[in-house]
Amino acid sequence: MGLFDKIKEQATEISSKVETGISQAQGKLDQVQLKRKRDGLLQQLGELALQEHRNQSPADAMTKINDLFAQIDELDANPQGTN
Repeated sequence: MGLFDKIKEQATEISSKVETGISQAQGKLDQVQLKRKRDGLLQQLGELALQEHRNQSPADAMTKINDLFAQIDELDANPQGTN
């Protein structure tokens, strides 16, 4: 095997490792983004629950609460975000 073949083989291996690393990093990024979205929905839900507890909720609070539950359920049922 010549020097050029060895270099080509190493370049192929490195390229494969880089692609694997990128794929793994993208997966982690997707997980973080979904967690942040879910956390934001839970925060909104908590704020509405607190307003409801204090009798300060808007007239459409139950509609908003049900919508938030639906969004959370959708994220939980489909954590990859492929709708």
